[in-house]
Amino acid sequence: MKTYFKNPIKICQELNYDDVKVIDQNFLSLQVDSDGSFDNSLRILELTKPLSENNISLFFLSSHFSDIVLIPYIFKEKVISILTKKNFEFSDISNSYIMTPNDLIDPSMLNDSDEDKELGSQRFENKTFKLFKDSNIKPIVNRNVKLLLTGARAGEVNNTILKTAKILSSFNSIPDYYAITRTSINEVSLILPKSSKKRLSMGFDSKNIIGSTQDIIIPITIDFSKLPLDSTGIVAGVASKLINGLKKYNDSTIEMNYFSMARSGMIMIPKENIDVISEILNNIDYDIPIDSLTI
Repeated sequence: MKTYFKNPIKICQELNYDDVKVIDQNFLSLQVDSDGSFDNSLRILELTKPLSENNISLFFLSSHFSDIVLIPYIFKEKVISILTKKNFEFSDISNSYIMTPNDLIDPSMLNDSDEDKELGSQRFENKTFKLFKDSNIKPIVNRNVKLLLTGARAGEVNNTILKTAKILSSFNSIPDYYAITRTSINEVSLILPKSSKKRLSMGFDSKNIIGSTQDIIIPITIDFSKLPLDSTGIVAGVASKLINGLKKYNDSTIEMNYFSMARSGMIMIPKENIDVISEILNNIDYDIPIDSLTI
């Protein structure tokens, strides 16, 4: 950070350019995998809800390989304790936390009753979307944007990082949506345009990336620039709203991914599910009574 960003940030400060900020605290990166028992949309909620209940702010990054959670380093021991109680076990083999529910007991019954869990989720939803209403924030469904959540093939990691540097160093070549996440030495996840023409102009073709180019995701963007950097419960509130909304359609297995940053967030929804998700978001009642927000 000091080597590459110290001088640019100083210039921005001298020009009073407030859109560039550095969060003045250290973060711990936790990698989270699954044993396959849960769909990833439920894993997002199961992971973020207990942390938010303990007023721990976080950033959540879904990658092609695993989920990454960034939490303030000062809460390291507290977070480890919370995850352990919630059936997340650390694996030395994968160097990640793995959600391992008891095979004989429904994980939803391990702590709170179903009614208590539903009320807790409802409070998170209400708190989050009341905050959005007060800050004039509304999720935007970008139907015309088609993306891939993919990764670099084995042996392409170094080339991918070099391509990224080239893309970011040329203002005209930066696509509207692009992300790179390095989950390990040999794993680099990417968010790329679905268009083969656009990908080729960036140096990526099907030979360089993993997975099907037909698994299209649609981004839903949320502007967080008006919210405090230490806001809590945002990811859990949004995930809960969508998961509970899907129950009305008898469908709760959507492969939802999330990408939250300091100033913005993005929910990544499979193209085939975007109509249902759009309807859920459009039917949200922002006029929520204050007395229903206690957590």
